[in-house]
Amino acid sequence: MLSVLDGEDKIFEAIKAGASGYLTKDEKPSKIVAAIEELMEGGAPMSPTKAMKTLKMLRSQEVVGHKTESYLSPESYNLSKREIEILEKVAAGLNYNQIADQLFISAKTALKHIENIYQKLQVHSKLEAVSVSQKNRWVGKNVYFLF
Repeated sequence: MLSVLDGEDKIFEAIKAGASGYLTKDEKPSKIVAAIEELMEGGAPMSPTKAMKTLKMLRSQEVVGHKTESYLSPESYNLSKREIEILEKVAAGLNYNQIADQLFISAKTALKHIENIYQKLQVHSKLEAVSVSQKNRWVGKNVYFLF
């Protein structure tokens, strides 16, 4: 797979879908040619960085019964600690003003953090953002949606 994307989730999805290796388009042409040759010889070309991301993803898998579930880290979406704090408050059902009061920021700043979270998670609502965060176990499962 040759892609512009290098997030852990994209690499893992490509491999699960049958990719034999994974390189990003910013690799040197000589590296891409070498990877094609490696592939033709039965190898699985992948840069050391991508291999480490993939190993990290595999190590983060949790076995539930007979089913294996994998969880992405907030870092794989480039979420900051503050954005995780905001997500926790959103999951608890707080509005912008309440989040701002509890975190000693302005409501406008809280709103901006939430907009950044939407962009990073590629979602369009608080419900979707909380759903992604719960699925990946960044926030608790026992939250109530009050919005």
